[in-house]
Amino acid sequence: MKIKLPNSKLKSLLLKEYLLLLRKKKFLVMVLALPIIFGVFYQTSMTMEPGIAINVGVCNLDPSEHSSSLVSELSSVFSVTQYSEPCDENLARGVRDTEIFLGLLVPEDFFQKLSTLNKSDIFIYYDNSNPVLSNYLDFFFQLSIKNYENALLRQAGDVVKTETQKADLIISSAYTVLDSIRFLGYGISSVADQVQEIQQALNTIEAMDISFVTEPVVVNKVGAYDLKNESGISAALIFGILSLFTALLLVSSNILSDKEDNFIIRLKVSKTSSVTYLLSKIIFFDFVLIFQYMAVFPLFLSASWLNVNIFALVFSLIIVASINVLMGILIGLFSENQAIAVLTALLLTLPFLFMSGMFYPRELFPPPLKFISDVFPLSNEITLLKQSMVFGYDFSLNSTMVQLNLMYLICFFVVAWLLLRFKQH
Repeated sequence: MKIKLPNSKLKSLLLKEYLLLLRKKKFLVMVLALPIIFGVFYQTSMTMEPGIAINVGVCNLDPSEHSSSLVSELSSVFSVTQYSEPCDENLARGVRDTEIFLGLLVPEDFFQKLSTLNKSDIFIYYDNSNPVLSNYLDFFFQLSIKNYENALLRQAGDVVKTETQKADLIISSAYTVLDSIRFLGYGISSVADQVQEIQQALNTIEAMDISFVTEPVVVNKVGAYDLKNESGISAALIFGILSLFTALLLVSSNILSDKEDNFIIRLKVSKTSSVTYLLSKIIFFDFVLIFQYMAVFPLFLSASWLNVNIFALVFSLIIVASINVLMGILIGLFSENQAIAVLTALLLTLPFLFMSGMFYPRELFPPPLKFISDVFPLSNEITLLKQSMVFGYDFSLNSTMVQLNLMYLICFFVVAWLLLRFKQH
């Protein structure tokens, strides 16, 4: 039985799809641009090196050469600034004021513990409100002291070897003295002294902490901020990302449905103002986004939420949701169809996430990239959410972050209003 392929019809359908794709030039450009943008951002996030010097503050209370060697090792990787006492207060303040990224406190007994082959502590002060930055710096710091730790282990091996050889020599000498006692009858005090030296050498080995071999220097992390609600860190990030992605897709699709149904044109006939139309979209989708967020909010629920200002929290949620809704409205007004709107949302979402520091700490961006990151709305949205959810700040119009996000809101609203007026004519 022969199978006959509909060659002519198949060719016609393929030609039709090809010609249709050529007619939709925006769609074609976005389809080609999407993998390029994804590839560039993925590769950049995997291989990107710090674009600025990483400043580390050091307060060294140990006068030994070992602690100086540690500081010298760090100086080869970081830009080191010396801090004076009180160490804990000055280092924490330096991190909060962004003078330094990390603060290192070397305690007075640092070398004393190492000299007895026991683990020694150092204390790192870090920005505990920024998990992306703190995790990156923690990994970078641990990596930078590996050479110092390896040198300590080599020294420890030499000490153990020396003490063992010393004990062996003393024992051999003791046997010689015992032989002299047997034949000559003297040397009792010499034997006692040598046995005592053996005891001291063995005590040194016995006092060695076995875990010293794997971790001679213990890094203790100390948060620079007194956070009122630590669970709010993840909550702020999730709401910022979730509301952005949902708003860009959902709101743009809703606007396109109104355009296809000629609803926007009918608004003018019904004498409904463009401002009223935009406000209705903002209010409705703000409620949708906040309601959606409430579905995942129990994951971050803790008693520490009682420490935050509820009014400031609600205000920040409304501001952030409104900004994202307006961006979704702009995509819907600019797009010709649903496919263009979806691709545009995807094209915007990934750069927004990258520039906001989700994949790589934006604090370490090179200056030009850092400037762009500071301009992107999502970065400032997350910062505003952190101020209310994490630090428990009160609402204030004098706050720089509140003013900046209100500026985004007003600018996007004006642009959407002008564009809507243009579409109605």
